[in-house]
Amino acid sequence: MKLLIVEDDLNKLKNLTLFLDMYGEEKDIKLDCTIKNSYQSGLECILSEAFDLLLLDMSLPNFDTDDENPLAKGGELILYEMDVMGITLKTVIFTQHDDFEGESLESIHKDYKDKFSSFYIGYVFYNAIESNWKRELEIILDGVMHD
Repeated sequence: MKLLIVEDDLNKLKNLTLFLDMYGEEKDIKLDCTIKNSYQSGLECILSEAFDLLLLDMSLPNFDTDDENPLAKGGELILYEMDVMGITLKTVIFTQHDDFEGESLESIHKDYKDKFSSFYIGYVFYNAIESNWKRELEIILDGVMHD
């Protein structure tokens, strides 16, 4: 399975890739992961390569070298671009924030299920202290593999 991860937080990325390595070993499948760290590099990769699944952070810097504040909903901008271009890459939001500019993650999820129904699967709420996110992501990965 070929995955694209668009994530800029190095600690979250490390924990995610460790989990994916373990998941691949347990399921005896090869997970080919490509990692991009910004809105621009993520979008360019989506436009130039084929993937089975996109794990997308919500809060992203505009560019890989961007020292400024991240785009609070950079992930959402990628979803809009995918929708406009007719790209139906299965997508999961992978975030450690439960509020974006005053809007709850659950509210955003419901909105995305309507707006991006052809490719948006759902979200996984990441918490470095807890491990619930691993089980949630495992269920999503199992579902994608069986589609």
